[in-house]
Amino acid sequence: MNTIKLSQVQKICLSGILLALIIVFTKVLSVQNLPALPFVRISIGPALIIFTSIILGPVYGGIVGGLSDLLGYFIVDFTGLPPYYLFTLQYFLLGFFAYFIVRLFLLIKKTYVSLIINITLSSLIYIGLLIYLTYTDSLNFASTTYVLENWLKIILAIVAFLLFALLYVLAYFINRYFKKKNNHLPLFPFLNAITVLEICFALFLGSGLKTYYFEVPFLLIFMAQAIVFFIDVPLYLFILLLLLRLVKSYYKIKEI
Repeated sequence: MNTIKLSQVQKICLSGILLALIIVFTKVLSVQNLPALPFVRISIGPALIIFTSIILGPVYGGIVGGLSDLLGYFIVDFTGLPPYYLFTLQYFLLGFFAYFIVRLFLLIKKTYVSLIINITLSSLIYIGLLIYLTYTDSLNFASTTYVLENWLKIILAIVAFLLFALLYVLAYFINRYFKKKNNHLPLFPFLNAITVLEICFALFLGSGLKTYYFEVPFLLIFMAQAIVFFIDVPLYLFILLLLLRLVKSYYKIKEI
C-alpha cells in the first residue's frame, strides 16, 4: 500500500477538504444525541479519517482526525456540553494508527485467514455482549434504574445476532458490487482493519472516555457501542472501498 504521490500544497488542500467533510458528516449529518443514549453516534466521519490516513499517511491522518473533533466542536457543536480534549486525542490516534493497521492486514494474502480473523474478533464482541446480558439484571442511567427483564434480554441478544449476521451478508454484497465495477481492492484486509480500529478506538477507548465524561457505567456504554459496532463496520467498509476506488480511478494508479 502506497500513499498518493502529491505535492505538499496538494496534500494540505486535500486535507482541508477531507477535514471539512469529516466535520459535516460527524457533527451535522449523523445520528446522535438520542434521548436515552446521548453517548452513541452513528456517522461516516471515522471512515473518512481512516481514508485520509490511507491515502495521505499517518501524520496527515492523525492531524485531520484530531482537528475534526477540535474544530468541529467550536464550529458546529449542538450538544451544549463543554469540550473534552481526550476525544480529540482519540480521533488523532484513530487517524494516525489506521495507516499502519491497514498495512498490517494487507500483508495477509490468504482470504480464509482474513475471514477467520474477522469472524473471531466479531464473535468475541457478540459473546461479550451475551455475557453482559446474562449477568446484568438492571441498568442505572440518569438517576433512573431500568430493569432488564428476561424477554428484553432475549430480544437484545436476537437483535445483536441479526446485526452480527447482517455484517457478513452486507460484506458479501459489498464485495460483489465492487467486483462488478472491476475493483481490485481486497475486501478482507480493509474489513479486518476497520474491525480492529472500531474495537480499539470505539469500543474500548471510546467507551472508557465516555464513561468518565458522561458518568455512566462502562459496561452500559460498551453494550451500546457493541451493537453500533455491527452497524458501523459494514458502513465504513462500503464508504472506504468506494472512496479508494474513486482515488485509484482518478489518479490512474494500480495500488494503494
